[in-house]
Amino acid sequence: AEVALDTRLATFARRRALAPALDVRLAAGASGGSVPLTRLLSVDGVLGEGGLAFNRFGVLRTRTGVPYEGDRYAAAFWEHSFRSIPFEITGLDVLAKRGYTVILHGAHARTWLDADRATDLSSFGYALSPSDGWHHEVGVSVSGILGVLRVDLTQRLDAPGTVLGFG
Repeated sequence: AEVALDTRLATFARRRALAPALDVRLAAGASGGSVPLTRLLSVDGVLGEGGLAFNRFGVLRTRTGVPYEGDRYAAAFWEHSFRSIPFEITGLDVLAKRGYTVILHGAHARTWLDADRATDLSSFGYALSPSDGWHHEVGVSVSGILGVLRVDLTQRLDAPGTVLGFG
């Protein structure tokens, strides 16, 4: 069973056509009984290696390569879009007029894997990758580059890791 809750909350300057907003996704899942490899639950990371990645909302932006896997997981993803207000305040009107947006984002996630299930799966030669605790990260983004591109700089908080992402 899996459940996800997505919401958007206008935060301030609500009279603007595109008001600053906070987007939040809370997700969790659990499985019971014998679960084949193809039915393990996961928290996805980004596509990329070596500090460069292609990303989207609802993934761990500093987790490259394989996702975290397990028979249970919990995750929270958030991003606050300030729209063009930071550029307007700092006098960078040319960037504000081009529609550039500043976004702060973060994620927190963890997977768990029953020890008996891990033993059963590893006997088939499958290398599992459950998280070894909570994964925490925060970052800043600029979107609207060439009208559609987004550049993210994300720092992992609980372990070393910085990723420059594109979306």
